[in-house]
Amino acid sequence: MEENCVQPTHERPNKGSQHQAASPVNNQEEPNYPREEKRAGVYGLKLNDLLDQPIVVSPGKYVRLSGLGRQAEPGLARLQPKNLDDVKRWIGIPDALGAKRSCGCDLPAGVPGVSTAGDVRQLDPNMQRALHDLANQYVNGDSRPLAAYQSTLNLLVDRAVINGVFLRQDIDIHTGAVLEIAKDLKVLFAGHIRIWRGGLLKLKGPTKIDCVSITGNLTNMIVAVDHLPSFATLISLEAINA
Repeated sequence: MEENCVQPTHERPNKGSQHQAASPVNNQEEPNYPREEKRAGVYGLKLNDLLDQPIVVSPGKYVRLSGLGRQAEPGLARLQPKNLDDVKRWIGIPDALGAKRSCGCDLPAGVPGVSTAGDVRQLDPNMQRALHDLANQYVNGDSRPLAAYQSTLNLLVDRAVINGVFLRQDIDIHTGAVLEIAKDLKVLFAGHIRIWRGGLLKLKGPTKIDCVSITGNLTNMIVAVDHLPSFATLISLEAINA
């Protein structure tokens, strides 16, 4: 199982940062609507699709975010890509960066007789695997050498859904607290993410973090109170350690 933990050890310079109140209200900056609209628009979302509240995980708490078994709601989006370029834009990497990675996949001579998603599902397993390898390279590598296969690769997104958490406000993870992002969530979109000293942001899968900034090693000055969305689950430490 792929798992990543974000636990920054250095705080970005920020005048008076150690004396800011830890309440979600005091930590919020003034809204920047053009910036927010532009960031949300990348995913085809509007501002009212975002959850307009912060997430605060108080000291010593373990909280999991997941969209399993839930319908789309503010803050929990189910993105439906129209083509592979949507997938690359939402959870992939730019071509300039992808070009620095070597492609470990073999380019097939062609895929004759494939014009619909149903045709793809009728291909033999080896050819399907080869197409998925190419799609992975397209999304996470340099897509330009694969332009000739784009129309075929676009068929792979048929019925695809990409789940993500989308917040207009910030995330605070306090001392000894853990915010786990379940592997079904492919995007974590927020304003500023602050990981207080001893806190942990745990990614259970390949989740893209899209935020204005992320800082760590902050010092708590007041008692924090949990502020969680409906799709959050508070988990006992006994259950985690069992």
